Amino acid sequence: MIRRILLALLLAGGAEAQPPTVTFVSEDLPPFHYLDEHKRPTGAIYELAMAIGHQAGLPVRFEIHPWARAHELSLHQPNVIMASLLRSPVREQSFHWLGQVFVNKPFLVALSERDPLTIDSLEQAKKYIVGTIRGYTSEGYLRSHGFSEEQGNLVLSVEYHQLWGLLFKKRIDLVMTNTLAMRTEVSDAGFQPAELKRVFALEDFPGEIHLAASKLTPVGTVEKLRNALQALKDQGQYRQIMQKWALHEELLSVSGSEAR
Repeated sequence: MIRRILLALLLAGGAEAQPPTVTFVSEDLPPFHYLDEHKRPTGAIYELAMAIGHQAGLPVRFEIHPWARAHELSLHQPNVIMASLLRSPVREQSFHWLGQVFVNKPFLVALSERDPLTIDSLEQAKKYIVGTIRGYTSEGYLRSHGFSEEQGNLVLSVEYHQLWGLLFKKRIDLVMTNTLAMRTEVSDAGFQPAELKRVFALEDFPGEIHLAASKLTPVGTVEKLRNALQALKDQGQYRQIMQKWALHEELLSVSGSEAR
């Protein structure tokens, strides 16, 4: 009996010693994170997540979900990390923020053939129909500036193939996006990015993309991940990953200790 008790305690102690598996989640958003032709996760932030796990000494996995599902998991499950999330005041208290990984540059874009279409302020854009993805920070941003479905100047899509289809079929006038996402999303939707033009830059839109951990994640795990990301920046591995994926032009001040 004593030997069985000792064995059970030994096994329990061994199980407790195992570090928790950290799950990075996000949507299909190339070149950040997406499924390749073999349905395996890949992309710049996927590679960064794997490097963070190695640096922190934690087992990690990466899952691609619809954005709403990924967001729900990151809010309510421990050891879940939203792999790319815009940091905004409304989200500030909902996550442990691990560090900035990119800087977004949002614009209103239109079809190049739409001429003239000149916008000097967001107020002027209200006379047009603007599209974005339901649940994105961009939806809240547009609503806070007076756009609404009731007024007919806001159209929300559930995924980007639908959104770009609406623009190219001329059912909406503008899309709120960033030029990085635009290139890949438009191509994946079967259209030509060269047929689009920037119309208005949204300078006051929050543009920092961060890794964000569930509030249920233990503080010790959060600190390991945060320190691992910073170490990768300090050692140059972060920049190497971003350069590999042709994202280095958008880094701005993300690298080094300033990004903390």
